[in-house]
Amino acid sequence: MINLNLQQTTPARKSPHLPPELLSKVFAYLLDSSPSLTEYTSTSPHLVSQRAQIRNTLYSACLVSKSWYFPAVEALWHSPEFLRIEDYVLFLKRFGEGSVEQEDGTDKEAKGKKVQTRTSKSTKTFYHRKPNPPNPIGTTGHPSIRRLNFTLPPLLPSYISPPHLSTLSSHPPPLTHLSLANCRTLTDTDILPIVTILAPRLTSLDLTNCWQLTNLPVQVLSHFCGPWKRLKRLSLNGCGFIGDAGLVKLGIDCGKSLESLDVSGCWRVSDAGLVKFLWSCEKAVRKRGMGGDDDEEMEGDDDNSWEDDVNDVQGDSPAEKARYRPVSISHVRGRVAEVGRLEPLKGRLRELRFNGCRKITRQGFEYILYTIRTHHSNLQTLSLSIPVAAKGSHNTSYTTFPTTLLPSLKTLHLHRAKYLKSSQLLTLISHLSKTLENIAIHDAHDIGQDVWVYLISE
Repeated sequence: MINLNLQQTTPARKSPHLPPELLSKVFAYLLDSSPSLTEYTSTSPHLVSQRAQIRNTLYSACLVSKSWYFPAVEALWHSPEFLRIEDYVLFLKRFGEGSVEQEDGTDKEAKGKKVQTRTSKSTKTFYHRKPNPPNPIGTTGHPSIRRLNFTLPPLLPSYISPPHLSTLSSHPPPLTHLSLANCRTLTDTDILPIVTILAPRLTSLDLTNCWQLTNLPVQVLSHFCGPWKRLKRLSLNGCGFIGDAGLVKLGIDCGKSLESLDVSGCWRVSDAGLVKFLWSCEKAVRKRGMGGDDDEEMEGDDDNSWEDDVNDVQGDSPAEKARYRPVSISHVRGRVAEVGRLEPLKGRLRELRFNGCRKITRQGFEYILYTIRTHHSNLQTLSLSIPVAAKGSHNTSYTTFPTTLLPSLKTLHLHRAKYLKSSQLLTLISHLSKTLENIAIHDAHDIGQDVWVYLISE
C-alpha cells in the first residue's frame, strides 16, 4: 500500500489594491477624456459642467482609500482650471500660506533635549517628545501641479499683478507649462524671478501680448534653460520690444531642444536676426550630434567667431546700437554657405511663426526660406507675411516670390497675400499639395476663381 502524503497548497492571495502606476494612468485618462477649458477662448455651459463632473469624480476618488488618494490628487492638481476670478484668488491664497506643516507648541531648540524644572518642593526631569512627521494627506496638491494657464476667465490676465507672481516664486510648484498670455501689465522685473526658478523643468512658456517685455527676459530665460535642454515651445507673439539680440541668444542656448517658436508681431526682429537664429539652432544640434561639448567650439571655427557674430546684431535702443555693429545680409549669406558645406544635420524646429515682422525685407525673406529648406526641412508648421515692397517702388506685387524654397509643410498660414498673384498662389499650393493639410490665406483681395477651384478639388 502506497501512502501519498500530499500537502494542500493554498493559492496565492491576490492583492485587493491596484498598483499606483495603473491608477495614475486611469485617472489621467479620465481627465483627458474631455477637452480642457484652456483650449477654447469661450467656454460653453456643457463643457464647463462636463469638466466639473470629472473633477468631482476625482475628488470622490481621493476619499476611497490611501492607495487611491495620491494618484487621484496628482491627476486633480495636474492642471488647475479657473472658472471665476474667485477660484484664482483661493488658489493664490493656498500658495501664500506656504507648505503646510504639523504645528507643535514646543521650542524647536528644545526638541529631544533634556529639560529640568524646579519647583518649591521638588525637581522634575522630563524629555520633550520629538514631533511626528507631517501627514502627507492634504498637503500633496502643491507638488503635483505641472501646468498653469491664466488665460481663462477672460478678465483674469488683466487681474494678475506682480505680487501674484512673487507669491508663486516664493513657493514655486514644479511647473513644466506656464502661460502668461495677455498679461499686459507685467514687466521684465516681474518675469525674471519666476523664469529663473522654473527653468530646470520648464518645457513650454507662453508670453503672448506681454508687450512691455524686452530682450532681457529672453536672454535670461535662454541662459537658465539652455543647460537643461528641456524648453521646447516659446511664444513671444506681440512682444514688440524684443529684437535680434534676444533671438540670437535664444538660438545659441536653447537651439538643441526648441521645437516651436512664435515671434509674430515682434517688429524689431529683422531678417538677419532670424537667419542667425535658424543657423545657430542648426549649429547647436550639430554640436550635439557630433558628441561635442556645448561649451567648446566646433572644429575649424575660430574661438571669437561666434562672439563676433553676436556682436554683429544690431541693437534696438541707442545704447545697443552703440554696442553692436550692424549686420549685413551678405555676411549672413556667407555664414549660411559655410555651414552648408558641412555634413547635413537637420534642426529640431517643427513650428515657426514670424508674420508681422516689419524689418524683414524681400531679399532677406528669400534667405530665410533658403535656410529653412536647407537646415530645417523637418518643419511642419509655418506662418509668414509677404514682405512689403521697398519705399519708392512702383510695383508693389511680389513677382519673384520663391515658391520652390518652401519645404514639405503640413500647415501654412500666409499673411498679406494681396502682394501675390493668383498664378503664384496656384503654383505654391500645387508644390505643397502632397503634404499640405491646412492652409490659411489672409488679406487676399485678388484671388482668382481657379485658385478656389483647385483648393476645393484637392
